Amino acid sequence: MEDYFSALSFSHFCEVCEKIINRRDKKKKYEILRAFINYHRSKCDGENFHPLLRLFLPKLERERGAYGIKEYNLARTYIRILHLPKEGHDAQRLTHYTAPSSMKSSDVVGDFAEVAYWILRNKCGQSSNITIGGINNSLDLIAEKHASQDPRAVDDILSELLRKMSADEQKWFLRIILKDMHLGLSNKQIMYIFHPDSSEVFDLSNSLLKVCTMLKDQTIRLHEIEINLFESFRPMLSERTDARKFNFTETLLIETKYDGERFQIHFSNNKFKYFSRNGYEYTQNFGEDEFSGFFSRLIRKQFSPTLTSVILDGEMMGWNTKRSHIVTKAANIDVKTLKVGNIVQPCFFPFDILYYNGEVLTNKPLMERKEILDRSFIDLEGTIMKAEHFTVSSNEDILSAINAAIDRSEEGIILKKMDSVYKPNSRSSGWYKIKPEYTEGGLVDLDLLIIGGYYGQGKRKGKVSHFMMGLAVPTENGVYPSQFESLCRVGSGYTVPELEELSNKLESEWQKLRTGAIPSTHLLSKEKPDVWIPPEKSCILQIKATEVVDSSVYHCGSTLKFVRVEHIRYDKPWYDCLTTSEFQNIKQAYNGKLTSGHISNLPGKTRFLRKEETIESLVGNNKLVGAVESESNVLESKEFYVVSGFANTSKEDIEKLIIKNGGFIKNIPSSSTFCLIAGDVTRRVKNFILSGKHTVAHFTWLQDCLEKKKILPWTPQSLAGTTLMGKSNLSHSYDKYGDSYVEPVSENELKVILNRLEQNVHLDRSGFLEMDLVLYKMKAPHSMFRGVQAYFLRSSNNPAQENVQRVQFAKSLFQFGGGVCDDVIDQSTTVIFFDIPPDACGECNDVQVSIDSWQTGNIQLEIISYLWIIDSFNKNECLPTDSYKI
Repeated sequence: MEDYFSALSFSHFCEVCEKIINRRDKKKKYEILRAFINYHRSKCDGENFHPLLRLFLPKLERERGAYGIKEYNLARTYIRILHLPKEGHDAQRLTHYTAPSSMKSSDVVGDFAEVAYWILRNKCGQSSNITIGGINNSLDLIAEKHASQDPRAVDDILSELLRKMSADEQKWFLRIILKDMHLGLSNKQIMYIFHPDSSEVFDLSNSLLKVCTMLKDQTIRLHEIEINLFESFRPMLSERTDARKFNFTETLLIETKYDGERFQIHFSNNKFKYFSRNGYEYTQNFGEDEFSGFFSRLIRKQFSPTLTSVILDGEMMGWNTKRSHIVTKAANIDVKTLKVGNIVQPCFFPFDILYYNGEVLTNKPLMERKEILDRSFIDLEGTIMKAEHFTVSSNEDILSAINAAIDRSEEGIILKKMDSVYKPNSRSSGWYKIKPEYTEGGLVDLDLLIIGGYYGQGKRKGKVSHFMMGLAVPTENGVYPSQFESLCRVGSGYTVPELEELSNKLESEWQKLRTGAIPSTHLLSKEKPDVWIPPEKSCILQIKATEVVDSSVYHCGSTLKFVRVEHIRYDKPWYDCLTTSEFQNIKQAYNGKLTSGHISNLPGKTRFLRKEETIESLVGNNKLVGAVESESNVLESKEFYVVSGFANTSKEDIEKLIIKNGGFIKNIPSSSTFCLIAGDVTRRVKNFILSGKHTVAHFTWLQDCLEKKKILPWTPQSLAGTTLMGKSNLSHSYDKYGDSYVEPVSENELKVILNRLEQNVHLDRSGFLEMDLVLYKMKAPHSMFRGVQAYFLRSSNNPAQENVQRVQFAKSLFQFGGGVCDDVIDQSTTVIFFDIPPDACGECNDVQVSIDSWQTGNIQLEIISYLWIIDSFNKNECLPTDSYKI
């Protein structure tokens, strides 16, 4: 049975795929595939059906590693093997397969495999004798060579297959390797043919192999499946919810919405496995056990002594060890590649536990699972920390929680029903997520100009369906912008009729982008469109996005996350788009998150306008004007916004005081507002300070101005908060504690400044070295071991009390001389000290075992005798280690 597919020809598989793809009727497609699968299931039991099923479902492949091959790599390989002229028609068709061509079939455009077929059909022989088993072996080998970072070997495998296969076989092999079969049937439809419960098993296991082994008999239905240790499963998901449309009537649990990567950690018998949300295994990145990975070692130590096995579901984040805070994906990090000991290291935030000491917990209510989670491990800052959560009992509490998350520049919040059970891959089982972008008006609008286009696929083959968006480079004296920087790519948000209308307007203006011939109006970086358009012929799109992230792919150094088109702005001239400087202001003002402000219960919409709004009702508090008598012109022509009152002085009293002295009051602050006045520091005041969009002055500053009858300059003491520009201006005159470089301070001001000084300064190894250089221009005289971080390893063959005392003496000298002693060996350890003389190594059997264990894998540490410390200290310098090596 196992050899059945080793004898089945791959060309037969290709013929069936051709029959399916050539049928337009989905029912007929389905019947052809069903007949094919049922026929071969009758010849081979379902358990051994995996070799064929994985070819029909390449996107669901998990047992095999990644191929690391995309269309561009394949194009280069084919051009080289076929000796195609690089500028020739065929080579250009492979390289620019999405562009319209003169080929006869319209299906060719946007389909790399089909383009390759048209080029190969007159260059390849007839069908080969390659079997299904042979194809799987080749794919296994490609994945293996890619994992070992051997691109030449991958190239050789592709070259050999190209020479053996027919053009038809090449086409379907390429579709398998690019993981897009173009059959016109969904993965779920294909799996249903194999067995009605296939999707459910795959959601739990992320494994086609397990689908085949568990569902080998089509007549037996599966009614209950449990998750298993060391087998990945599709995690439970949260349902999108509009913050202003929910109406919950029960107590709910609220969790922070972390912006990291969903991970599962499985542990049993001192072994770990790590799986991503999509079922890919990353155990080798974090460590299979506490001896092969620092991260696993640290986590193992935090587990409860009674814990023997566990499955944790949570979010893998980055953690800045210098600043002790979370680093999100917006910082352009890949948590899978982070290492313990780096400035940014991986940190796991578990929020659910699904398996504990041999018991599956998925059917237990959430709060019971939380209790088990709480006692399963102890937090270790920066490594493993329980996800924050609290309960709410009203819709107002939920609204407050989402607005607090907005103030903290977080993604949003997660709501969970207290009695919810864990259902893998379910999005409607009692978990809800609220993010600003799910609420109308919750995001800032950006008016961007189309500067390029990308050809689509599927029904949009040969037509521009995605757009490169750009920002105008600012000009002076009202001159129209002449250059535009690339910012992002967008391809969603518009309807089909809207896209058709836009395409018709721009179709005649598109120009092919040629290598080395980028127009001077377009400032591009790594990302380049298929076609470009002259700015004056283009159109503005009103864009929404969730946040700004750093990126070297686009010219402006940033790009947008989760971009979509809100409106096509035919009413706006091309030159009225957002400029690079305006975009930077938005980025800084919103701290990267493009939320337009707090969400209220009332429907509303906020849009960022390029031009300043001049609505008369926003300018002043007309109720007070004329109701007070003028006393002075100290505040003449200055606009103020009063946020809160102070002690016994109400907000309205402060407004009257401003108007009495020539100032104006604004009901809503804008860029023309001179400053915001804050009395008591309320939550609203804190929100304005956190936004960084306005200067926020203390009420005492206003009192001082009126007392001295002039506008006083800003000082750190007079401000509760300010803009980025304001902070920059203050830094020229004051240090970070608020002490002026030139002006004397009063006794009270000095007390305030001293209270701001850091109470505890913790220096790391590099900090001590830097301090030595400042004080001594070299290492400190008695700190010859500064910069050395060591682990002291004891030998069981040398237990004599006298020797123990000598080693302890050496350890004390080492610490006195600035050395750092590690409790465990990690990536910051620089040397290991053994408690034996260098010439005694051969006498100690366990010494060689220890040396071998610490000089494997990625750890290569110098291992020397403790006598080096004593001799170096006596000489007052670090001696060469050669004669002390073990």
